[in-house]
Amino acid sequence: MLTVGYIASGISLICWIMTLIQMFKKAGALQGILGIICGIWAFVWGWLNVKDTNQKTLMMVWTVVILIGMVANYMGMSELASNE
Repeated sequence: MLTVGYIASGISLICWIMTLIQMFKKAGALQGILGIICGIWAFVWGWLNVKDTNQKTLMMVWTVVILIGMVANYMGMSELASNE
């Protein structure tokens, strides 16, 4: 299950970068830098500006991937703990 978590993390990273690109274009450098420092702000900004940036599919994918990653990592850690 940890492999699924790693894949989900990679896809999440790609979604974060694509959102950062839109942040720099639409909201300016200050918002973009804030999105780099605080990834959750990039996620919130992406949902708040989903109509302006026309990235609904990206934000849906990012949300689902975050949830899948959380479940996969929890299950993977539980599996590792039970093997001890």
